[in-house]
Amino acid sequence: GLPRTLIHVSGSEVLVSDARKAARRLAAAGVPVEVHVWPGQMHVFQLAAPMVSEATRSLRQIGDYIREATW
Repeated sequence: GLPRTLIHVSGSEVLVSDARKAARRLAAAGVPVEVHVWPGQMHVFQLAAPMVSEATRSLRQIGDYIREATW
């Protein structure tokens, strides 16, 4: 009964393995899940938008995902 899930994580994030593990477990439970790993970014890199283009792209993708999932 869990909703589809989107995970954005930095490739150098200490929690990247946890994000991948969560995605595997969600998928095993039948939950549609997408994982986007952003190489070279820091923890919570989205806070650097708009100065960091990857942060801006990540936030756009997250916003698109939320709009699509809730409308």
